[in-house]
Amino acid sequence: MLKNVYLCDDDPDDRELFQNALQQISPDLLLTASGDGEELLLQLYDSFSSLPDIIFLDINMPGKDGLETLREIKSHLHLYNIPVVIYSTSSQSDTVHATYSLGAKSYLVKPDSFNVLKKALTMLIDNQSTSTPKFLIT
Repeated sequence: MLKNVYLCDDDPDDRELFQNALQQISPDLLLTASGDGEELLLQLYDSFSSLPDIIFLDINMPGKDGLETLREIKSHLHLYNIPVVIYSTSSQSDTVHATYSLGAKSYLVKPDSFNVLKKALTMLIDNQSTSTPKFLIT
């Protein structure tokens, strides 16, 4: 069962919405949020003893974007097996394919509705130990 969730998203409103949805789905989950790829990587390198069970990663961020961050995560042996779900407004096929080629587990297009976000997160979190849909358009 998942206990530790990381979210990397530069939009504070999206982070708050995600946190509220996650809290309603499973209040026992611990969410660690960061605003950019560099901050996420520092958190990961500082938390070897308590690595996340899953990472939700935005693509379009200033500085180190999601693709660069994903590439770095998957290049480190101790981080490689952490499932990464892309959480982005972009649904461009070249971007989606690039994330899978870099090792993303799933791709979630940010929904317009809080209830749809909760349903998508529930599906992704509940199915972490089994097969998870590769691409969710919400």
